[in-house]
Amino acid sequence: MPKSIIKSPLLISLIIAIGAIGCTVPNPEGAAPDQPQSTTPTNQPTSEPVSQPQTSGQAVEPQPTQPALGDFPRQKLDLSDAVDPDSEFGQFRESFKQAVRDRDANFIAPLIPADGLPIGFGIPQTLADLELDNPDAWFWELLDKAIVPGCSQTAVDYYAQVDANTTGWVCPNIADRFYAEVLPPEENIGIEYEFTKVIVYGNAVNVHEQADQDSRIIAILSNEVVEFDRDRWEAIMAEVDFQESPILKEWTPVVLPNGESGYVDEFQSYQPLDPRIIFGQVNGEWQILHIPAGD
Repeated sequence: MPKSIIKSPLLISLIIAIGAIGCTVPNPEGAAPDQPQSTTPTNQPTSEPVSQPQTSGQAVEPQPTQPALGDFPRQKLDLSDAVDPDSEFGQFRESFKQAVRDRDANFIAPLIPADGLPIGFGIPQTLADLELDNPDAWFWELLDKAIVPGCSQTAVDYYAQVDANTTGWVCPNIADRFYAEVLPPEENIGIEYEFTKVIVYGNAVNVHEQADQDSRIIAILSNEVVEFDRDRWEAIMAEVDFQESPILKEWTPVVLPNGESGYVDEFQSYQPLDPRIIFGQVNGEWQILHIPAGD
């Protein structure tokens, strides 16, 4: 192309105008995408190259690379189940799980000690207190969550009513595994440290950005320990009563190791001080001996 055309002010102005409104000049087939096109015949050299117009009026900044979900250090727990499904307790536990799902008060009632069931540090709860005839009672919800993970053997010889040489079981075994695998800093020994942790139970559990199943997933966790977002929990509590809060009844606020905050399904989040069921045999029959909580 003659140099006089390349230097034409009108043509240069048109090129700039085209670039400003975001138009592009298509590359010929096979040309490298970032190389300027030549309008000069292949057998005629040119002394001045033609500048490739920009595709927008502003420079394009490189986009930051998004980290992969869960791109942070992990603190996993071995939450395997110690119960042999074919054992006497294994068969009892399956019947117990089914009774809880069915809200079968006739199955559960005989498992409660006659003088009441100790729960946490409170006074023993009688059958009337447990309201087994109400399928929405708090005790059914406690059993629902406690019986899902695995169980571990535990000593029960300090319970006066148990049969001699009986093997006790604790369900869930999450607190046992936490204390066996997670050592608190020396300056934080005591229950305050336990309040700061959440154990996410299950495989490939989603952590959502908001307390909403449709919100963005920010991480995927499997049987691991994260921080309890106590500040967010207290902020929600300050606004609405716990019993009236669908957020706190359905979600647990957590902080991931990378500092990002999110929410985990409450049914899949446990804390070391959550209720756990102690089973033992009394007169040859399995019974709920105690439900420790908060200790």
